[in-house]
Amino acid sequence: MQVVCTTTMAVGAHRLAQRQAIVSRLSSTEELAGLDILCSDKTGTLTKNILTVQDPRANPGFTGEELLLAAALAAKRDGAQDAIDKCIVEEAKRKYNISFDEYEEEGFVPFDPVIKRVEATIRNTRTGETFRVCKGAP
Repeated sequence: MQVVCTTTMAVGAHRLAQRQAIVSRLSSTEELAGLDILCSDKTGTLTKNILTVQDPRANPGFTGEELLLAAALAAKRDGAQDAIDKCIVEEAKRKYNISFDEYEEEGFVPFDPVIKRVEATIRNTRTGETFRVCKGAP
């Protein structure tokens, strides 16, 4: 069974390579097959050296502003901010004029490769409401 699976994944990796994809691990083809949505942040970075945020497409019942607010709240907004977090926070401020003054970070779990996401516990200082936001795998 292991030989059949490995051979099948090798054939898939070969087909992806024919389409100019870089496959670093055979198991990545299996993981890719389970994706419904693929979000990529590298297109503008590699071709123009500019990191940008496209218009957010939220699930029904939510707005793009709410999605960008949650992503920005799940980002580090202090000096330890990485390039992607900085871009998300700046876009939230620029596009929706979002202010983070009423949000206080109570807890932050940096990216964990096991759970594949960042988590933050946030308290709204105006309402007293505490909630969690995450960026990455649900």
